[in-house]
Amino acid sequence: MGAQTCSVPSAGGTYGYGYAFKIPAGTNTVITLNSFNSSTGDPDSPLIEDAAGNLYGMTGSSGKVYEITPNDSLLPPPTRLAIR
Repeated sequence: MGAQTCSVPSAGGTYGYGYAFKIPAGTNTVITLNSFNSSTGDPDSPLIEDAAGNLYGMTGSSGKVYEITPNDSLLPPPTRLAIR
């Protein structure tokens, strides 16, 4: 994800199950990428980044692995967060 900050708090967001957000480098702007819901579960693990800049995490209540890709930040919801 480069020189920006990304995080996934386990509460808040549109549905109360947490959300994924980023703060682009050099700004104070918080951009919500997606909100978790009762189907996806809430994020419950640290994000892990691979060499290509993809971020991976896991939900606690449903045990699903999700991926946030660098390109996804350009697409409208809900495709920014791919639940696998």
